Amino acid sequence: MKAVNDFGMDAELAKKRAANYDKGLEERTQVWIQNVTNQTCDKDFGEWIKDGQVLCALVNSLMPGRIKKINTGGGIWKLQENITAFVRVCREIGVAEASLFPTESLYQLKDLQQVLNTISAFSGKVQQRRGELGVTYDGPFLGPPAKAGASGGGTKKKWVVKPGGSSGMSMLNAGSAGVMEKTKFSSAREGIKTGAVDGKGQGSGVSMLNAGSAGVMEKTTYSNAREAIKT
Repeated sequence: MKAVNDFGMDAELAKKRAANYDKGLEERTQVWIQNVTNQTCDKDFGEWIKDGQVLCALVNSLMPGRIKKINTGGGIWKLQENITAFVRVCREIGVAEASLFPTESLYQLKDLQQVLNTISAFSGKVQQRRGELGVTYDGPFLGPPAKAGASGGGTKKKWVVKPGGSSGMSMLNAGSAGVMEKTKFSSAREGIKTGAVDGKGQGSGVSMLNAGSAGVMEKTTYSNAREAIKT
């Protein structure tokens, strides 16, 4: 394994990656892989998957026989072939090239976040194309299906949300809540633009700032201006 320098660019990159590392995604990914493969992670997650055997088992649990040979020994190069086989399947089923990780990101544990992103993209693509890929696995997935015009003949599934397999708030509901919050924010912003906030104004296109200034001006001229603004 290539050591990371204590100083210089390698150290700076390592710090940035550590700061941006999604521990929650790691935990959800571990739970999902254990659910699919019936294997148990008995060490650090990166160490558990670094030789590619677990990832090959993940593929074959979803698509039986897809990877013909899984190397269990034979030195570094043989084990790296397992990683290459997993990445090749990801590419074959349609995971975007930009979402794939190079072998050293995993085997040398240089960028485990990139590996997690690839596994997540793999899960989404398997869901999207489950029908044509012959996937019979009926348990939870890591996240939503990859976005596309067709679902690949699949049905909606529960998603892994928390370590230990507990569902908590489903990712679907959490996503819906996010859409609702975004909608409320967008509506409020639009209301500010049009003057239609809290029922005030009729969306005339006058900004609240201008509307307020106009109200002050009108107050000096008309005694019922405040009542008019309220209604």
